[in-house]
Amino acid sequence: MNDKYESDSSNFSSDGAKPLTVLYGSQSGTGESFAREFAKQAVANGFQAKVIDLEEYDKEKMLSKEKFVVFFMSTFGEGEPTDSATEFFNWFMEDDRSDDTSLNGLPYAVFALGNRQYEHFCGVGKKVDNRLETLGGKRIHEVGLGDDDGSIEDDYRTWRTSFWKAARKHFGAEGGEVESKGFEPSFDIRFMESGSYTGGLTHFLNDEKNKAGLAKVVINRELRQCTKEGASARHIELDLSGTGLTYQTADNLGIYPRNCPKMAADFAKRLGVKMNQQFFLTANNPEAKKILPNPCSVEDALLYYCDINSVCRLSLLEILAQYTTDESEKAKMAHYAAAGKEMFLAEEKSIIEIFDEFSNIIPPFNHFLEWCPKIAPRLYTISSSKLPNPNQVAVTVSLTYHSKGKNGNRKHRGLASGYLIDSSIGDKFAVFIRASTFRFPRSYPASRLQPIIMFGPGTGIAPFRACLQECSWMAEKGEKTGRLILFFGCQHPERDYIYRDEIETAQKNGVLTDYYCAFSRHTNQKVYVQDLLKQNGETIWQLIEKQNASIFVCGGTAMGRGVKDGLIELAQKHGKLSPARAANQIKHLQTLGRFIQELWS
Repeated sequence: MNDKYESDSSNFSSDGAKPLTVLYGSQSGTGESFAREFAKQAVANGFQAKVIDLEEYDKEKMLSKEKFVVFFMSTFGEGEPTDSATEFFNWFMEDDRSDDTSLNGLPYAVFALGNRQYEHFCGVGKKVDNRLETLGGKRIHEVGLGDDDGSIEDDYRTWRTSFWKAARKHFGAEGGEVESKGFEPSFDIRFMESGSYTGGLTHFLNDEKNKAGLAKVVINRELRQCTKEGASARHIELDLSGTGLTYQTADNLGIYPRNCPKMAADFAKRLGVKMNQQFFLTANNPEAKKILPNPCSVEDALLYYCDINSVCRLSLLEILAQYTTDESEKAKMAHYAAAGKEMFLAEEKSIIEIFDEFSNIIPPFNHFLEWCPKIAPRLYTISSSKLPNPNQVAVTVSLTYHSKGKNGNRKHRGLASGYLIDSSIGDKFAVFIRASTFRFPRSYPASRLQPIIMFGPGTGIAPFRACLQECSWMAEKGEKTGRLILFFGCQHPERDYIYRDEIETAQKNGVLTDYYCAFSRHTNQKVYVQDLLKQNGETIWQLIEKQNASIFVCGGTAMGRGVKDGLIELAQKHGKLSPARAANQIKHLQTLGRFIQELWS
């Protein structure tokens, strides 16, 4: 082993904790949550751990000086690093790092987070793990794979248990994982009845990660023809005047959502605090990261920051058990954490539901603020072009209800979608712009314009509605826009055929040159966009092969897989390619940027 690490192989002593750096790249907050919990476990296992967001990590100065490092790496979208980890990932994967010997012998491990619905499952974490080995690092334990489409926490806990056994053995300690003694807060709290604090949405304007502005709702209209049983899809436009924000067609609009005010007020009563109270948090741990504005109000903490509707994880359930003196409640929680674990995980109960079920749980407010997951901003694909009006941005929002429980018998209303759909004209949202992978080709002169083939069922039409709006505006100015082909799908032409008038107008005006519409509930035979792709395979393949058409797909992962498989079939049938060559041809289109997907599970 490299001399740099030889001192780390000595036995543990009562006062000789080993240094450990936990680095994370997280998009929704799950990776960060695991990293912070892991660091607390590290202390119990004899390590002096610090947790750092990769966005804040001085990689060039610090990585080569680490003694032991564990990465929590989330994969975002189609195999991309999270926003906060992108700079580190690109730097770390650079080709000219192959001769770097500064990491020789560095003990490391990686826990990768992802979703098996996506093609590149846990791709970023796997690449970081392999890269560390290539650069001479010493893998302490195999890469962990957390599947968000299954039970990601179970995956994490299983990996964590075997990891600590391997890590303690490597560093000379006996036995397996040592459980932490219970939750120990990193912050003390001091309440004030009144003060100079003025918060609300203005706090998000100081977000270091996102340049946000306050945008006002100017349009909120229903798109569906039928809204029975609460179904809704809305076209919402926001005025960006004065925010300094600007966007490109098909970028993403980030929105900071908010909890239901009544729900937040009821929860404050349960915790024994008043909504108008203000407080300061003081760190009692030098490694503690700021978790809220300081000072803050109870109202803002429960409205904008604490994700009380998120699923209660097993690790959190174990923490909650220390706040009840009721022995029957403790016994039931212990059952959930052991023999009843599968049932508990399948039910996906929210934090609020757990508090309702266990009426004697009353944690100190500063404890709650620290372990409660934080609300993450949501990204929506922009469904407008800035050319007609650069100060207005539109999003297309479908009200979502998540089925929870083993039998799907509980419905949870989407936090961000409900917040947006319930908005009124004049309401303000804290928003920011995030670049997307969609960039529609614009090759002049007009005779060389590339055809654009778009697949966007349901609200997946958002970026293509933006493209149609932009091309319609250009056509009115006398500019050529090229051939546009749209595959759209919904359930029924008289229920959820969103943007129908705009689509038909674009057809009539010649902007939308080819249009295929699939209805999955109109007849006994369900028809989807991937079915229409196969039915029109020869035409589409000629556009791809002979006219360099670009393909854009937006929507659910199952639909995305269907379209990709359909394209491979076209390459075999109409391109006369073998299955292997057909698959490689579609991958080549992805490499060229001519086949781009933005999908969600």
